[in-house]
Amino acid sequence: AGQARCAPPLPPPPRTPPPPSAPPSSPPDQCAILNTMINLRSVSQSEWCNSNAVRRNDPSVCDKTFIPTTQDSKFMYAHPCKHVGGGSCVLDQGKTFVCPLEAAAPKAQPSCADLAKLGDLGALPTPEWCNWDDMRNRDPLLCTSVYRTMESTGTSFRARWCTFDLSVSQCKLSTDSISCPALPPSPSPASIPAGGVQVISGG
Repeated sequence: AGQARCAPPLPPPPRTPPPPSAPPSSPPDQCAILNTMINLRSVSQSEWCNSNAVRRNDPSVCDKTFIPTTQDSKFMYAHPCKHVGGGSCVLDQGKTFVCPLEAAAPKAQPSCADLAKLGDLGALPTPEWCNWDDMRNRDPLLCTSVYRTMESTGTSFRARWCTFDLSVSQCKLSTDSISCPALPPSPSPASIPAGGVQVISGG
């Protein structure tokens, strides 16, 4: 009788393709620079680089603005504006900022002990909201150093904290609120001088 034939070995299964890599982000210092620039999508009326006469005629004003093009769950992509000859401020599509959105993500709810270290915008001589100050709309650290009392009694208060949304360069009031026992009067934001720089007392 003839010998039984062995089936040929099966080919190895195809390798699982590696997960797509994250886009290379811009150096941290470049993202820090972007954070000091003006997002033209966050102004009162959304604009393009060339839609303002001051930007068309002044390179120093034009070059301090940018337009976000898109974002995903982790990164924001943006092009800066640049001044060119002939009185034009145009979108620089040859340069792209790719910056992480950590600063845009709402921070975890602070504790009552955390609020005791922050300044209360409601305690100012003229109470403010998170986005009322240009400096807070440009500086995430300054933005997240304050909160706003919403309701107060003699023994407790309810507050919402300020969070920074990098995608629109704006300091925003949190959606959630926290209730805490009444805090001592210090620290609280000092009155804001004419230059618009807010000084927060306390540690």
